[in-house]
Amino acid sequence: MPRTWRSACPSAVASELDDEFLDAHARESSDFFQAWLPQMSPFEQMAAAQWVGREYLQSMVHLEDARGSAARLTLAAMEAATAQLAHELEDFWPFTDGPDTEVPVAVADQLKDLASTVREVHAGIVAASTQIA
Repeated sequence: MPRTWRSACPSAVASELDDEFLDAHARESSDFFQAWLPQMSPFEQMAAAQWVGREYLQSMVHLEDARGSAARLTLAAMEAATAQLAHELEDFWPFTDGPDTEVPVAVADQLKDLASTVREVHAGIVAASTQIA
């Protein structure tokens, strides 16, 4: 299957979009970022949002809504990543099941307890997101 912009990894896109290009095509790049990031898995989206956020504040800072766009994309990525992390923490128990497992059930229980903390962080991020126009 050929790679498309939807499946391109953040580092591959970053290598193609240098500072000069982003400065000269800031509005188009912003539109691309806003369409591209939500297509990624949560953890890929978080990694890409870190790079994209920096670019908004450097190469694309002249856009009227640069800071707000960067913040919204970053918060959306944080929302997705924390929701996914909570799920992964709760779903660790299969590693404890089996005749030759090396992982005690207590580890899965501990991670499941951490999931509630991550869900609280997630709720705080969602609440913060609502404060940005």
